[in-house]
Amino acid sequence: MYMDAGHLCVRVELTEGPQYADVGYAAPIFRAYPLFESFTLETHRESFDYRVDGAAIQVTRNPGPTKVLDPTPRRLADLQPLITAANDWTVPSSFLRRLVYARDVDGVYTTLRDGVLTRYVGASPETVELSADQIPAALADVFHADPDLYLEAVAVQRRQEPDPRLEC
Repeated sequence: MYMDAGHLCVRVELTEGPQYADVGYAAPIFRAYPLFESFTLETHRESFDYRVDGAAIQVTRNPGPTKVLDPTPRRLADLQPLITAANDWTVPSSFLRRLVYARDVDGVYTTLRDGVLTRYVGASPETVELSADQIPAALADVFHADPDLYLEAVAVQRRQEPDPRLEC
C-alpha cells in the first residue's frame, strides 16, 4: 500500500480480514493491526495515531508527520518508481546513510544505530558506544543477527560515499 507522502507499507490478507503492517525504518510496531479499525500505539520515542474515518485513513506520528494511507492493494511493479526514489544515495537525509538494527530483546526495545547500542528501559535509555570492531559481535550476541549482513552494508556505504567512521 502507499501512504502519502512517499511511504510504503504492507496489506496482509488474513482470515480475520485485511491487516495493516508497517515495519518502517526500525519502527517498533511489532504486529499487524486491522486495516479498517482505528488504533493508537505509544512507544518509547513516539506515538502513532491510526484513524479510520469512512474511506479515509490518516496516520499521525508525534513527533513526526501526518500521512494519508491509500488501502488499495498495489503490484510491486506499480511501486517501483517509489522504491527507486527511496533508495537514492544523493538525498542527504536518506535512510541509506544510517546503519540501524532494532528489535525487542528480552522484552526491551533495543537498537544499534551508527555504532550506538541503545536499550529503552524506563524513562532514560541506556546507551553504549561501540567501536567498529565490536559491532559485528553485538549483532550476533545481542540481536542473534548475521553480522555478515552488517559488514556487507558497510561495504555498500563505503562504495557510495566513503566515511572513515565506518571502518571495520
